[in-house]
Amino acid sequence: MAGAIVAFPTFGEADRRLVEEIRREQDPNAARIAAHFTLVFPDSKTKAGDLLGPAAAVARETSPLAFVLRRVIVHHRAPDTYVFLVPDEGHESLVRLHDRLKAHSPLSAGEAFLPHITVARLSSRDAAKTLATRLAGRRLAVPGTVGALSVVEVEAAGPVRTVDSFPLRA
Repeated sequence: MAGAIVAFPTFGEADRRLVEEIRREQDPNAARIAAHFTLVFPDSKTKAGDLLGPAAAVARETSPLAFVLRRVIVHHRAPDTYVFLVPDEGHESLVRLHDRLKAHSPLSAGEAFLPHITVARLSSRDAAKTLATRLAGRRLAVPGTVGALSVVEVEAAGPVRTVDSFPLRA
């Protein structure tokens, strides 16, 4: 099982329902894990236990973060195409949080980090573009907060299991 660090955002009830409804319809992982920002991605060489110390240390030094999801981005990673909701406000704070977690963790540097919540994973690029256009047309403004870091175990199938959560405190 691979370990990862995620942040489950808090939304207003109407916004939570909106995000989760889109995910239920378009993202096969919606049943495995609630809407989240992945801050340290799963790596088969890293176990959840390896991430507990870094998550706790960074959480102690970090204040809760506010964000607003406004942008819709289509991201292709073969064989699938994803639709992401990306924050405007709070974007840089989430990037800094990711950078601090990576500096404290045993993981090597990966691809450039884009804070996002995945709302769709589709096999068709055209379907992803159509969904993204529809969502962008709604002029989304989904405010939320990140108040904790969660270390999770990710398997190939089945639910993602939270090992421990650390409230942001600074």
